[in-house]
Amino acid sequence: MDFGGVSDRYVTVELGEDKFKTKVVNNTLTGTFNEEFTFFFDPEKTDQRTINVEVWDHDTFGKNDVIGRVSVPFIIYVGSESELKLDLEGEGKNAGQKAGELSLTILYTPDPEVKKQRRKKAKL
Repeated sequence: MDFGGVSDRYVTVELGEDKFKTKVVNNTLTGTFNEEFTFFFDPEKTDQRTINVEVWDHDTFGKNDVIGRVSVPFIIYVGSESELKLDLEGEGKNAGQKAGELSLTILYTPDPEVKKQRRKKAKL
């Protein structure tokens, strides 16, 4: 946390090997990001079934600090758009405590070409 009790927040979102980062929102306790990220993945791979989200405090001088994190089992949201409110779990001295709340919308849209390939495999 920065001087004055506020922070310069950004969020990282990770699914499988893909990781995205939002812009930094300065001097806030409740950053609003309104950013979209598109992930391309194979839903049959077990290592790509969880979305990991971390909220960070950006520090110009020194190391950035994790404010909180949450993992979302993505596979249960396949087939629909879901608006979620999730509790962030704290880090360091705040480990195991609620570190805030995150609103997130997940929309899974299957690639029609991938569906065709799966049907072909199923018929073999």
